[in-house]
Amino acid sequence: MKKRFAVVILAAALLSAALLAAGCGSEGGKGGGEGLCLQAAKAAAEKLGEDTALDATAAYGEETYEDNFERLYNFSMDMVSDGVIAYSAAGTAADEISIVKAADSSDVSKIRKYMEARLQQRLHDFQNYMPEEAGKIENGKVVVMKQYVFLIISDRADEIETAVKEVIG
Repeated sequence: MKKRFAVVILAAALLSAALLAAGCGSEGGKGGGEGLCLQAAKAAAEKLGEDTALDATAAYGEETYEDNFERLYNFSMDMVSDGVIAYSAAGTAADEISIVKAADSSDVSKIRKYMEARLQQRLHDFQNYMPEEAGKIENGKVVVMKQYVFLIISDRADEIETAVKEVIG
């Protein structure tokens, strides 16, 4: 268990360092401008204000997002046309907003299953090394709206869902 904890912490630290080196958001990524997923994540962060552990983002079109996508979500990036992940850079909080837009509407249900699997994996990881954060994950949700699938882990998941839907809707 200690070895798994060390591996999880190391992976979180490496991902955080890589994502921070790339900066937050992509103003000129694929598609020529800020994607709707990133806009939705920013709106959610604004709604939460300073009372959030979500202090880092990586977005579609950024090298670090693309380099880590398949490891994080366990499906091919070819299935999406936009996306973002907002998370705690220090890895000390389970909080996360992951939003992806399916490139093809026929893939939405598959992507939902992968996001639900990610939610379960996060629960397993945090139960083993930060059990006090597991409650957030147990109350996490995967939501589908149009071609968008989003995973929300937070004490304020309902507020985040509302903010995301306002942008995507």
